[in-house]
Amino acid sequence: MFLPKPHLTFSVLVLILAGCSEQAYESEDTPIAQVGDEVLTLEVIQNSISSDVIDVEDEAFIESQRSSWIRKQVLAEEAKRLGLHEEEEFKKRLERMKNELLVQILTDAAVKEFEEQDPVSRQDAQAYYEENKDDFVLDERHVRFRHIITDNRQDADNAVAALRQGREWESIAESYDISPHRAIGEARQYYPMSEAAAEYPAINNFLHNIGLTEISPIRRIGDHYHFVQLRDERPAGDTPEPEWVLDQVQEWLTVKQKRTHLSSFERNLIIQAESNNEIRLFDVDNFEPVDEFEPDTLIAD
Repeated sequence: MFLPKPHLTFSVLVLILAGCSEQAYESEDTPIAQVGDEVLTLEVIQNSISSDVIDVEDEAFIESQRSSWIRKQVLAEEAKRLGLHEEEEFKKRLERMKNELLVQILTDAAVKEFEEQDPVSRQDAQAYYEENKDDFVLDERHVRFRHIITDNRQDADNAVAALRQGREWESIAESYDISPHRAIGEARQYYPMSEAAAEYPAINNFLHNIGLTEISPIRRIGDHYHFVQLRDERPAGDTPEPEWVLDQVQEWLTVKQKRTHLSSFERNLIIQAESNNEIRLFDVDNFEPVDEFEPDTLIAD
């Protein structure tokens, strides 16, 4: 069975680095902190961030992680100076952590292998949706709308006039909106009312009150001018279109299949260990050996 390289969180990496006795990093890596012989590189932190590119927000994350690493490294150095790493309690707890990590790596590998062999397809999600359509209902009103954001009032006025004249929507967005791609893409989707232009409460309020095809008043928010036009709506309790929910259905089916596969994987290992006489259970009342047990009782939910 193929065992993938485990994905370690930063906290786990800190523990690993704290236990190293030699400076070890690739020559092309960029060191950003050192405590004693231990070195933290930028690449280690980059690998713990989902994006390959570090933006301004991530710089704050890097700084906080570096500070955290230094603090833990200093504490670890002091613990080693006091000889705590030689104590029996440390060795017991380290062994437990190693076992937990091994279990996680094994289960991750089992799930990954299953995903590669039998992934949940879009067609699987579509079929499930069609068979269980009555179980899918909108829990709130959904709306589809056009939202224009301009740099100045004149552009906003011109965009409103163009809409009323029946000019093509894509052309209006490209002519007046500060982000045509956003405006055009956003207008193709339905949004729950609670999420529709939610970052702009005044615009969300317009959507609550205007009627179909109606254009809202122009509102200045910060340095820009906004207005919306309501294009369509679906009431609460209505059945959603498949494309609205297929991503969630596919994700849910994937999680469900992972759990089923993992339970089967664990059950088979326990049955095999039992058949090899590797497992013995004792009665908790009198500590006498128990002759039989159910494998399912040892499998986590």
